[in-house]
This record gives sequence, structure tokens and C-alpha cells, in this order.
Amino acid sequence: MFDPFGDFETAGYLRNSHQDKDLDIVKVAEHALFRAQLPEALAYLSRREQIGYEDFLEVHQLLFSALYPWAGTDRAELLPEKAVPKGSKTFNSTALRPRSRC
Repeated sequence: MFDPFGDFETAGYLRNSHQDKDLDIVKVAEHALFRAQLPEALAYLSRREQIGYEDFLEVHQLLFSALYPWAGTDRAELLPEKAVPKGSKTFNSTALRPRSRC
């Protein structure tokens, strides 16, 4: 179970707004939100001359904030001093870089 916050039992999967612990329910909600919000996200991007990291965060917020209150927040701000493991990879090792970048 991917639990970078370490509070699955009390806050649900990835601290979702409904505190759901059933990954199947969360995945359906993620997919539905993505489809519903994609036109707004694309419209936002179409107005940008250049797309930078702040735009990536804005799109993430547009797509997922109805499910994840933290959507659109940089990982270095959200999980300071914490590397996020997923499988054999580690993301956001703030000891190695001061700010996540795409």
C-alpha cells in the first residue's frame, strides 16, 4: 500500500477528502475527476505561452482538489524532509534537491 503520509488508518488513502480506504473506490473517483476536469485543465494550459512547474501544480490542483485537499502542493512543501518510496524508486529526496521539478 502506497502511504507516503503514514496515516492511512486515520486519514484514508492519500488523505482523500472522504477518508476512503478502499483503493478501488478512490481509483474510480480519481478517474471520474480527471475526466470531468480535463477540459478546464486543457483550457488553462492553452492560455499559457510557456508551461512551467507552477502550471503543473495548477493543473494538478484543477484535476484532483475535489478528492485530495493537498492537490497542487509541491511535494517538498507537503512532505518536507521525507523521501517518498514507490516500488524500487524514491521520489522527492529533499536532501538531494531543494525543490521538486518536472
